[in-house]
Amino acid sequence: MRLIGKLRLVQDRRKPSSVFKNLKPLKNKDSNMFLFSLFFFVLIGLIFLPAIAVMSIKSMLVGSILFYTIMMAIVAYAIIIDFSLDFFNTSDHVILLSKPIGFKELNVAKSLHIFLHISAIATAIALPTLVLWSFQFNVLVSLTAYIFVIISLFFILFCSAELYSIILAKFSGERLKDTISMINIVAIIFFIISTQLFVHTSSEWFTKLEFTSIPTLLYFFPPTWFALPSYMMVSNSFSLIGTLVSLTGILITILGYRYYLYHLAPDFEKNLYKMGIVNTKISKRKNLIALKFAPFMKNNLNRAFYKFSVIMLSRERLLKQAIYPIMAMGFIYPAMMIFQSIRDPDIIIAQTGYYFFFYLAIGMMLPLSIYTNFSEYYEASWLYYYLPLKSPGNIILGAKVAILVCYQSVLLLITSLIFLIFWKFVIILDIIIMLLNALIILFIYQNLSKRVLPFSEEIKAGRNSAFQNSSYYLAVFVFTPLAGVIHFLMHYFLPVITIPFIIIQVAALYFLLKNHYNIKWDEV
Repeated sequence: MRLIGKLRLVQDRRKPSSVFKNLKPLKNKDSNMFLFSLFFFVLIGLIFLPAIAVMSIKSMLVGSILFYTIMMAIVAYAIIIDFSLDFFNTSDHVILLSKPIGFKELNVAKSLHIFLHISAIATAIALPTLVLWSFQFNVLVSLTAYIFVIISLFFILFCSAELYSIILAKFSGERLKDTISMINIVAIIFFIISTQLFVHTSSEWFTKLEFTSIPTLLYFFPPTWFALPSYMMVSNSFSLIGTLVSLTGILITILGYRYYLYHLAPDFEKNLYKMGIVNTKISKRKNLIALKFAPFMKNNLNRAFYKFSVIMLSRERLLKQAIYPIMAMGFIYPAMMIFQSIRDPDIIIAQTGYYFFFYLAIGMMLPLSIYTNFSEYYEASWLYYYLPLKSPGNIILGAKVAILVCYQSVLLLITSLIFLIFWKFVIILDIIIMLLNALIILFIYQNLSKRVLPFSEEIKAGRNSAFQNSSYYLAVFVFTPLAGVIHFLMHYFLPVITIPFIIIQVAALYFLLKNHYNIKWDEV
């Protein structure tokens, strides 16, 4: 197990975290990028430090629960994003299982390897808070808190391994990969929503939340199990119930992880062979709704590449893992801003202009168009150059319309429908203006962006570089706010030109679309 651990740690120096794979060390190309990434997690700890500090002064129990909740959520997120592949890695099997090593030993070495990394991440996140508590209370409180940080990591690891064991036992082949992909997407969206809810409600926590006693419901909340010892040390109130709850949490963690190692780990490793199984049985897939829009394309070439792009976007797991969180943010940000703005119960939402927060959804819609550039199968894109086509315009048009129909229009239309319901459909003309503005900004953004053949770049690198082009920031921070300001001024000061303005928008959109895809091969 020590040899396996050493081997994995040596490999880690060659494989940076997916969050930092685009960064280059300044001096030594073999530098351990994981160690460099820990500064990022220290920064996260510093971001949440003011909230934890205020809550700790108000109530050490609430501050401790908040601390463990944030730390455990980020570590669980890191396990899903960065370490899922380590859980499902079968590359060691061929070499190591030929030796006198069993499935259990292999899985224990794998689990400890993951634990080393998440303990480093957790330490980096916890460091600012632990230093603060050392000065605010004493070193013994911080030491106790850190011990329970380590125990909580075993709980997270046990829960993750348990979840993946259930998935591995139930599914096989492609279905298994789809299930894991969906769990990743749901986890990312949940993390985004939770973070935004905390940010937008934290002021109420600081001013209104009072604890005269511990609510019974909190005892069933895992972060409470690990927060209670620090709270009891600071308050000098070692209650029997609090002690029993903490001991129960420790016992659940130890017994749960022991059960996994001795009973589930061998089957876990055996079931990993399902990951490589390809189901050769031909099954009829349901027709995608987006494919029904194909007849509206102007010619056969457009229709062919549109259908091809719809199928690619619907089946590529990594693309969906990148797209769905952005769509979730597109729904969440307008809702959160409206929620923040309407704090007075006497405000009638239908009489406000808060629907202009729709432009936040437009800003989140823009980066989705760049994901037509990426694919898991990008190496096959050489085929484009051997097709008998005079221009790549039809290829790019099919892909851009596919992403618009499959994802961007869904985001905009659902947001529009929600706003129309809240504002009783009196803003129908404003919604039309905003939708036309969204399309105009989208086409301008695509014109300014570099021309890339669809699905021709590596998705792993592309997911990190999607927001690293100047055209995106120009569209989001210049064109989108400018369109919103013009719309706002027209609505309140020149409402009589609403219909003419819509006609001008349609004409501008027609002009942009007509000249948008006249592209030569040497331009891509």
